[in-house]
Amino acid sequence: MDKRNIIVIGASAGGFEGIKKIVAGLPVDLDAAILVVWHMSPEVRGISPMF
Repeated sequence: MDKRNIIVIGASAGGFEGIKKIVAGLPVDLDAAILVVWHMSPEVRGISPMF
């Protein structure tokens, strides 16, 4: 079986700034899939662009 590199980042509703900092610090040639799980308030109707 082939090796698969997966990074999962999770945050609560107030963690969006932290997610942006982590993602911005990752190398552009990172050989991994990045999955982001972010709990949002029901009042949030959209998100700001990550990049």
